[in-house]
Amino acid sequence: MSAGIEKYKPYLDAGTFESSGVNNEFTSRYHTFKICIDFLHPNLTDKKVLELGTTRSFVDGKYDGCNSNDVKYWNKDDCSKWDWSAGCFTLIFGQLPGIKLTTVDTQFSHINRCRYMTDSLNIKCGHVLADSVNFLKTTQDKYDLIYLDTGDMTPIEPTSQQQLSEVQIIHEYNILAPSGLLLIDDVLNKTPKEYGENSGWGKSKYSIPYLLDSGYEILYKGYQYILFLP
Repeated sequence: MSAGIEKYKPYLDAGTFESSGVNNEFTSRYHTFKICIDFLHPNLTDKKVLELGTTRSFVDGKYDGCNSNDVKYWNKDDCSKWDWSAGCFTLIFGQLPGIKLTTVDTQFSHINRCRYMTDSLNIKCGHVLADSVNFLKTTQDKYDLIYLDTGDMTPIEPTSQQQLSEVQIIHEYNILAPSGLLLIDDVLNKTPKEYGENSGWGKSKYSIPYLLDSGYEILYKGYQYILFLP
């Protein structure tokens, strides 16, 4: 199943290195995505995946049209310009057969752009316009994989507080399925450091310590972290 991600590896590598400023292959999103895909693979039927913070731009930040609503910037057949610095989680995991993907975002424009991209790729997923914490408090599902990518990299404090609230609800409401995985994006993003954030965990500076204190263990450390509850 992970073979399908191989075509995206050069872009995942380059996008991760751009966001982190560290040219280290083993920090790439490619590795963490592959681990999660392999985890889901044995029985993809009825696997539930939740993304908090949707894929929201037609092109990467280095191109004209980043975060524009103009669909002329989207080209489903030229993935080289997709928003790889943000990871394109929705577009990659949405193509996995047999999973139920739900993506949540607070911005109407983000949801609309994401829906346009997923529709063009024949990806079937739920697009939810909601605050992530409110969604987590009301969902009736348990998820095999939860991807945490809410918020911007600066200012970092509101994003860090939001992510802490997310993991607190995930843990306290028992939203992660047994043996499920938490995948946290942007842990090694360079932007918070450039603005004086020195925790080393960026927007996860509160969430990762909370999870570790709550008994979770780290499965993989890279640009993204993967955690699980034994």
